[in-house]
Amino acid sequence: MKCIRLILGLTCVLIGFCMALPQNGYAHGNTHRNTRGNTRSYRTKMSITPTPNNVFLMVKLPRHRFRKLSRRGWQPVARLWIRRSTGWVRIGRRILRRRRWTRGIATGRICRGSFGKVKLVLQMGVRNGRFWWNRYARKWQSSFISIRQSIAWIQCPPVPDDMPPGTPKGIGSIVAPAQPNTPSQHDPFPPTAPAQPTQPPPVQSAPTQPEPSPSEPNQAPPPPPVVPTKAFLSFHSSMKDASFDNGRYKMLKSWLRRLQSLRLRPGHIYQLLKTFSFDSTRTKAAIRMSRYVLRPLKVQQVIRIIKPFSFGSSKLKAALYYCRGLEDPLNIHLLAKQFNFSRSKRKIMRRCR
Repeated sequence: MKCIRLILGLTCVLIGFCMALPQNGYAHGNTHRNTRGNTRSYRTKMSITPTPNNVFLMVKLPRHRFRKLSRRGWQPVARLWIRRSTGWVRIGRRILRRRRWTRGIATGRICRGSFGKVKLVLQMGVRNGRFWWNRYARKWQSSFISIRQSIAWIQCPPVPDDMPPGTPKGIGSIVAPAQPNTPSQHDPFPPTAPAQPTQPPPVQSAPTQPEPSPSEPNQAPPPPPVVPTKAFLSFHSSMKDASFDNGRYKMLKSWLRRLQSLRLRPGHIYQLLKTFSFDSTRTKAAIRMSRYVLRPLKVQQVIRIIKPFSFGSSKLKAALYYCRGLEDPLNIHLLAKQFNFSRSKRKIMRRCR
């Protein structure tokens, strides 16, 4: 009997203890009771506080979580975004060196180019090198993803009721009713009676040359002169006879300085890049020759220029110098197919226009 009573007593004590845990507020995973009896939060606090002149941002990490990130070499990064008419625009980015970070931004800077009510989003992510932690999938990924974010709306100035420079007075605004025209003593041009139509005498006019209409578009300027084929073939044979890449690169630099206003065709650049043995020197030569290429280029011409490169990083660096101001930017996806990594493809699609 004594054993049964002891077991029943212990069971009642455990049940009462478990029922009391939620009432104390620290049985959940977001709070913890320390030795002094106080509770501390495990959550990351983020806030956006708008005022008439400034917007105050605050990010506060728990002490134990910030120490854990610091020991492992991970970096908490905060990003601030605003929703404009053209889409989401990132205003700023900050690496959190301390556990608590606060900053005030002028409302005029945030509302630059925006009117009315706009949306602000403050995000925080954890970075390790070039990878970001995905707390939902519990794994690292190459693109940014936030682990916590805060949303707020701010009121920007309304759309100004003005007109562009050069607009005549009275257009676009309320104008008082016009008074009837009455002759004034000081009016230098008093109204006169309309003249009666008379039959003009016949005048025999001499034939004149037709004047050019000002509305006709101007003719496009002629393209810049290109390096003659004979001069290029002579220099190309000299480049192939050189022994080392350093000698070829020095020879190329001195030859490019003498070109002045002459331009290189994409095929010329392709032939010169094939004479180099290593991608490091080949990349420097491609960057140097990008100043003398005959633009605008087509996507297929850029693809031919980057063919001599062996590594994707060197190929990407050279492509970014030749893919700006393309003649057919709608075919930029063909250039992105030449790369194996998705990060390189995104750079090509974003930077090449």
